[in-house]
Amino acid sequence: IDLYGVDVDVPIEWQKFDFSAHAGHDELVRFIEACDPQRVVLMHGDQRDPSRRDADDWYYFVGRADDMFVCGGENVYPGELERLLEKHPAVSQAVVVPVPDEIKGHVPAAFIVARPRVPVTYDEIKTFTLSAGPAYLHPRFVEFMNELPLAGTNKIDRAVLTQRALQKFKR
Repeated sequence: IDLYGVDVDVPIEWQKFDFSAHAGHDELVRFIEACDPQRVVLMHGDQRDPSRRDADDWYYFVGRADDMFVCGGENVYPGELERLLEKHPAVSQAVVVPVPDEIKGHVPAAFIVARPRVPVTYDEIKTFTLSAGPAYLHPRFVEFMNELPLAGTNKIDRAVLTQRALQKFKR
């Protein structure tokens, strides 16, 4: 099974485009036209970030390759699950971190900021993610927060959330 849940008989050769080695958009278009566009990895230097192409030939960033974790043999990109969670009408923000699991390797834990005056429960989040995405992607743990912690760079502090998840959810 590949990154998108498609059952494949042979290994897929990922095509790579290194932005740091090319001048710009025209080179990217020529590259995509010359390879299998279903499996393209957009790169900048050592960064290898998977993307996917939809039926209308639009390319989408899937997630950071270095954030990826394995859950029961499936590659989970936190950004992909975060975008899915944020489609729920009650979710304002979501951050996903891995939690070690003896059986699955790691499982997703989500920290969610709900929209004001819109109640939401773990069961609603689980049902939503199971109906809108692959089963392996649903968060096994959810904590609702008023706001997400920020690091000194004013970005979400994933390290703090990872430590919190390890303390609170580790099985």
